[in-house]
Amino acid sequence: QPIQLPPKTTSFQNWAQQLTNYAQSEVLKSELSYWLRESYTSVSPIPVDYNQGENTIVSAQNISVSLNETETRSLLQDVPKAYSTQINDVLLTALVLVMSKWTNSNSVLFNLEGHGREDIIEGVDLSRTVGWFTTIFPVCVQLENTNKPNLGEVLKSVKEQLRTVPNKGIGYGLLRYLSDDRDIQSQIKNLKEAEICFNYLGQFSQLFNQSFLLQLAKESSGNSQGLQSKRSNLLEINAIITNDQLQINWTYSSNIHNSSTIEKIAQEFVSTLQELIAHCLSPENAGFTPSDFPLVQLSQLELDQILENL
Repeated sequence: QPIQLPPKTTSFQNWAQQLTNYAQSEVLKSELSYWLRESYTSVSPIPVDYNQGENTIVSAQNISVSLNETETRSLLQDVPKAYSTQINDVLLTALVLVMSKWTNSNSVLFNLEGHGREDIIEGVDLSRTVGWFTTIFPVCVQLENTNKPNLGEVLKSVKEQLRTVPNKGIGYGLLRYLSDDRDIQSQIKNLKEAEICFNYLGQFSQLFNQSFLLQLAKESSGNSQGLQSKRSNLLEINAIITNDQLQINWTYSSNIHNSSTIEKIAQEFVSTLQELIAHCLSPENAGFTPSDFPLVQLSQLELDQILENL
């Protein structure tokens, strides 16, 4: 039959032009106070095994850990019911707990990746626009008690801190790279750089099980950068669900860390994730957070008191 394609949506070029204009707006400048918070200054660096090592592409090594199918199913279907969370909330809670212990710090700074197709400009529609819109932005999560953390309280806290990121982080790159205000650009560029990058890629099993025509290739796609290029982060953590199992890949530099060091941290991440899953599956562990009730302004303490009275 004749192919009837729907009309094209906003072009990549037009989107780029609109972003440049948006980057000069007062609406975006109002986000500056969020990105310039003092919490960045309390972040401790990741411990390293070799101080003088070069963090190059050629030195990159991978360690992969995973959950089994039952744990993965629980993580996707049952865990969110306890505290109205998304999978990213749980994964990042495990990451924050492990990194906080490793760095001996109450604050953990990491870069997150987003799809970048945020609904921030009126009249823009990117639903059928082909292109790489990915955003990368820093998130600093703080823990109140690292000695004996209550898993439920930590999960709720991380969830709420992630919800405060304005417009899913797209404003960070706009202020840093597209703002005409050199003072703003300078302030953003002088922020402490995250040493960790985390990205949850989603459920690939769902995608490929529906079609025999399209499957994941077993071969490597090769290097996307020159081997002597510098890596952006000390640790890159990519999580993906494939073959009904959550797989977490840790990429590090063998010039900076021993494989045994990263193996230990990766296994601690899995153990912490399993503890969080078990916690959320217990019927007595449940609760709400202020972001679940966006029409009222309540603190966590106020909300807990109201729910207790009910």
